[in-house]
Amino acid sequence: MDVKNELFDEFIKWLKLDGLTPKKSERLWKKTIFSRLQNGHKRTLENWDDFMNDHFTKQLQNPITIDFDANCLIGLGVSVQGVHRTIDYVVKGETMCRVFFEDGKNMDVQNTILLQVLKDHEVSKR
Repeated sequence: MDVKNELFDEFIKWLKLDGLTPKKSERLWKKTIFSRLQNGHKRTLENWDDFMNDHFTKQLQNPITIDFDANCLIGLGVSVQGVHRTIDYVVKGETMCRVFFEDGKNMDVQNTILLQVLKDHEVSKR
């Protein structure tokens, strides 16, 4: 099993919050848990699965909001499924935006995609 260091550190914190503590050396305790995780130790994997469920549930409850001015998109020409359209206006949500085009069409787009469109537009202007 491949485990990222940041995620493993979060797992250790989660285990400590759950009441598990090292008896002697914390460094040895971490190495043992890491080794057991890599070698498929049943109880360690059960704890890992519980941690991952808890970790990602919290991430879904607290979505990352991306801050940008949606008005910067107005008048911008984009290609949507091979058709050139011009953005008329945008209604911005926490993680998604509804983009309305001059031709009367509209679509929901993730904020991360719109932020990338803005960055690409800025680069092309240079």
